[in-house]
Amino acid sequence: QRFLRAEKEMEEELRDVVTEANALAPNWGPIIFQSAHEIAANTKLRQRLEEIQAQTDAEKAWWEKKRGQIQAEFMKELEESEKGSTKDGNEDDAVVVDSPSKKSGKK
Repeated sequence: QRFLRAEKEMEEELRDVVTEANALAPNWGPIIFQSAHEIAANTKLRQRLEEIQAQTDAEKAWWEKKRGQIQAEFMKELEESEKGSTKDGNEDDAVVVDSPSKKSGKK
């Protein structure tokens, strides 16, 4: 029975909203709830967009730092490989090539 009273109360409030909407602008009553839903969705979307944009600067700084670290590592590797190539050859680096021997075949 409390549920029925609460439901009746809500229906009366909805009718009041529709009546007030029609008083503000003709024929606005039937679409006021759709308009309210669109406004609420738009507000929520804008808030989420602001949150994302607030993270942008922090993300950008993190990626710049990461890029700098990777670049420093590559430069270090490049310098080490250049130092290694200027040293005398190492036996491990040598390549032995065997030339194929000619076999005498039957003619």
